[in-house]
Amino acid sequence: MLKDNKLIQLIRTWPQGAVLTSEWLIHEKGYSKGLLQQYHRSGWIELIGKGAYRRAQVDHMELPLQNMT
Repeated sequence: MLKDNKLIQLIRTWPQGAVLTSEWLIHEKGYSKGLLQQYHRSGWIELIGKGAYRRAQVDHMELPLQNMT
């Protein structure tokens, strides 16, 4: 459930089209490399270059239902 909360927070606050680096996500926002890889494999974020991600086209209705406020 904690991972779902982190996913919801990430997707809701990440502007569409913005590129974020894994370095920033890990060191400034507290995401682990493994969690970023999991989000990538699941299709929530797209790897667009070495260490560079963008949010995938996600309909907020597809987000996990736990703790959505």
